[in-house]
Amino acid sequence: MPKPDVTVILTITGVLFSFITIGLLVTSQIKQNWISYTFASAGTVGGVPFTAITNADIGIWETSFIIVATTAFGSTTTTDTLDSATTDYFSEDAVKLCRALGILATVSTFATIVLAIVTLVIPKETILRLGLSTKTSIAILCTNGFTVFTAMLALIVVRRQFKDGMSIDTSFYIAIAADIISAFAFGMFITTFIITRQHSKGAPTANVLPLDD
Repeated sequence: MPKPDVTVILTITGVLFSFITIGLLVTSQIKQNWISYTFASAGTVGGVPFTAITNADIGIWETSFIIVATTAFGSTTTTDTLDSATTDYFSEDAVKLCRALGILATVSTFATIVLAIVTLVIPKETILRLGLSTKTSIAILCTNGFTVFTAMLALIVVRRQFKDGMSIDTSFYIAIAADIISAFAFGMFITTFIITRQHSKGAPTANVLPLDD
């Protein structure tokens, strides 16, 4: 019974987790709740006290916020997006940076999938002749590492900029975990890929038995 190709199994595992990562990020964007931020403030307008609560849904593609100002005479609601208006309740630059990091992480994950698929499609002889095993493996490692790095950096940036009333959607943490598992799976893939391909390149083509005297 032939043994399963460990390289293929690990590659498929890594690609699967990469798709899970992208799916979680996209889903959280559809719900517009990758990061939620709530800020409450109080003051007076014309001697009338009021309470304003800002709810912001910070996403990679768009950031929207709702401000509800409540006074003794009723409530007023302002709804807008960060692209068309600004508010002093949170840092616009930090939101844009976090959005850019999310896009980079998504792109790097896509690049990893493409590299892995190309590696499996190219014939073994071509890979050995062009010396692609090491280059492709390094590229896969770098793209996965970059994905994890950008996700963690985005988390750090958000944590520093939005200290009060902030909650991060569960899908964000799951996406980071999927990235880490993906990077580990591809790390295993890199090791087995180089060993198996280099071994097959230098393996003897036939067994030669010694002759009797």
